[in-house]
Amino acid sequence: MKYRYAIIAIAVAFWLQGSALNLISVFGITPNLILCLVTGFAFLYENSYFTGVCAIAAGLLTDVFYMPYVGITAMSYFLVFLGIICLRMLLNKESIVVMMLVMAASTVTFQLLVWALSLMMGTEIPFLTVPGRLPLQILLNIGVIALFYAAVSGKVIRYKNDRYYV
Repeated sequence: MKYRYAIIAIAVAFWLQGSALNLISVFGITPNLILCLVTGFAFLYENSYFTGVCAIAAGLLTDVFYMPYVGITAMSYFLVFLGIICLRMLLNKESIVVMMLVMAASTVTFQLLVWALSLMMGTEIPFLTVPGRLPLQILLNIGVIALFYAAVSGKVIRYKNDRYYV
């Protein structure tokens, strides 16, 4: 993966997330495109450490423009990114089912991290709002990651030393 593609993709996702995507929300919930890209890039590409830098930058921009505190979303994206890097070594990255399960786990982890960090900063968000939004958020993110996987799965470099290489 080239760095410029990651930068362009995350910049477009940031722009869509804050503007055009709100027009097509489902019950007021939209997919988190930046989380989908961070999950997809981190899971599919071996040298995806630059995605962590892009995740922090996109998270800081999201915090500055949309959140009451700066750093919560950036830290959450980065912690999810680190978790995916650890999972990537254990799971088969060539299966769309595994990718969907990783996306579901990323969505739950991200939402809980944002809730917990917001709570520590003093924002009183009731816990029941998190599980109330999660099922639809997971479905929307899984739909986006399925489209992402279909678009880039042929471009992922397969290494012969992968244990799942066929």
